[in-house]
Amino acid sequence: ELARPMIKYPRLKLEVREQGKIVRAIEGEVTLLVVGNGPYCGGTFKLTPDANLADGLLDVCWIDRAGRIKILWNIFMAISGEHLKASEVKTLPGGTLPRLISFIVSSEEPVPAEIDGETMPPAKEFKVTVIPQGIKVLVLPLALPAKSPGIATYLDRAIPGFLF
Repeated sequence: ELARPMIKYPRLKLEVREQGKIVRAIEGEVTLLVVGNGPYCGGTFKLTPDANLADGLLDVCWIDRAGRIKILWNIFMAISGEHLKASEVKTLPGGTLPRLISFIVSSEEPVPAEIDGETMPPAKEFKVTVIPQGIKVLVLPLALPAKSPGIATYLDRAIPGFLF
């Protein structure tokens, strides 16, 4: 009995606000909440399969509480992005994930978080906001997505004569 792993499902609330008013909210116990600006998480899992680095939006993948077998199945399906078809995944009509510029995730109890592989201290609230062109990144041409005019323009200015 002591060897059985315990799964704890935090109760979270995600709020989208415009001019200080809540315009959309999701609340419930979650297995996983992922926010992505690109399709892959951990290099293998397509948790936010339609996310686009150049669109200025964050895709939000909210997976409701699920049993162990369902969690394992969703992990397997997330490799190809097919997990969006699962009933536990909160999608918009049409089966796509919500795309947001800004939102708040809160919980009554502190919950752990991870940002790009780095563990954050548990907190009761996380405010997430896109900062357009907040940083400039120099990327090798082979690493660029096929359609990224914003990055191409920056690279052309940063390295005169740079072509790809």
